[in-house]
Amino acid sequence: MKQIEVFWISSSWYIEPHQLQQLQPHFETITEINLNGKSTAASAIAQEILSSCPMLTRFGTSYMEGTHIAEGQPWVCLGLKELDAGLKFEPLTIHHVQPLVFDQLSRLTRIEDLTLDSELYRDAAFQTTSDLRLEYGLHKLATLRSLEMFIFHRTTQRMGYFEMN
Repeated sequence: MKQIEVFWISSSWYIEPHQLQQLQPHFETITEINLNGKSTAASAIAQEILSSCPMLTRFGTSYMEGTHIAEGQPWVCLGLKELDAGLKFEPLTIHHVQPLVFDQLSRLTRIEDLTLDSELYRDAAFQTTSDLRLEYGLHKLATLRSLEMFIFHRTTQRMGYFEMN
């Protein structure tokens, strides 16, 4: 069987966990995945991919909950160069969960392009976006020495003087 290296899902497609089973035999060789589906199941699927695909160099997902990252297995895609993730946090747990998410991100030392996104029209329980302040874990991203571009859009920010220096 020929191995899949690139896998993209259009934004009109709904992603479900059973569909991931067809992709699992390719986890060892796949290098690029983009999940732009409209299912909250995409978050658990994204976490499984990031913790199962060692050759992954590009990954995008429109929906990923911070709790799935914080409670999930360590990511094995340490050669990841591009990550575009629509991160969502529960308002009551963001300041506990986000540092754990930044711990996971800090392991991606080869990353060049990091985009943190938010879709504010989603369920109000997940409207809290990344809080890019040192006191909530931003300093953990100092390990990303290859980082050339850090984009955050559709996010509410309270960045201060120390975060900008």
